[in-house]
Amino acid sequence: MRHLATICIIAVLFGLGAGSARANCMVIDRIDKLHAIQSRLARGPDTGLFATDIRQLRAIMRGLSNRAALDAVDGNVIAGRGADILRMLRQTQQMLVGASLDDPATVQNHFTADVRRTLTKVGDHLHDLRCTSEQVSIDQARAAQAAAAGDSDAEDLAQVMRTLAALGQEAMRPRSIGGFTLTIIAIIVLTPVVRRWITLRRRRAMRRPANYPTSYRHHDLSIDGSLIDINCFGTKLARTGDHLLDCGDRIEIAIHEDWVPGIVIWSNRHYSGVRFARRIRLVDVEGVVASSDTG
Repeated sequence: MRHLATICIIAVLFGLGAGSARANCMVIDRIDKLHAIQSRLARGPDTGLFATDIRQLRAIMRGLSNRAALDAVDGNVIAGRGADILRMLRQTQQMLVGASLDDPATVQNHFTADVRRTLTKVGDHLHDLRCTSEQVSIDQARAAQAAAAGDSDAEDLAQVMRTLAALGQEAMRPRSIGGFTLTIIAIIVLTPVVRRWITLRRRRAMRRPANYPTSYRHHDLSIDGSLIDINCFGTKLARTGDHLLDCGDRIEIAIHEDWVPGIVIWSNRHYSGVRFARRIRLVDVEGVVASSDTG
């Protein structure tokens, strides 16, 4: 946990010092070409370029991941340009599965109203995202340089620092902070609900009737009693004599030569409801019932 906390702190510090996100123009250029080819096919696939178009689409899709596309356009999977571009990638993959280089009709039915709507949205996004040829060339050269780089410790450390900076930058974005805040709020709101559900589940778990002679410890005293019913989570204890138990009292009940700790959750003159501090085994419950039947 200490190492994880240290990494998170470093990531945040680097994120605070990092600049704004830089678009990956090489990836955006691939998305642009993907969109342009599909737009041409949507207008009519039966052309002399059909086989070439399908080959290009397959080559682009092999080198384009969802994560790279999201990072390049600074988008997310929920809404906006990130979601629209991921939808186009998914629809492109679906088209390529059934596409034949020799038959343009195999993609004719792909371009439904939904697919055309996606292409229109992505085209609108690309008006703001599209890079110049110089920017694309710079990113291509940078990618080639990274691919040719060695595996020295200094280079590995530099890559780690860049990754931490990117993580820190992502963590400090408004949508990330908002998501983290909503998660914390959800946990705060849902925790009592879940706790209440667990309590009700325990209370409604099937109680097995019993008549099991036992004893229980309370304030260093050992008092005789019997278990009237029981399940894995608790029991109804019949007390003998004038010994009283109050709600919240902690006791230990003898079950099969084992002292099971519990807490009193309700009590009257003769009986007390006890919730076990730890769930007991079903075999122990059945043993209590069996002993009651033979006793």
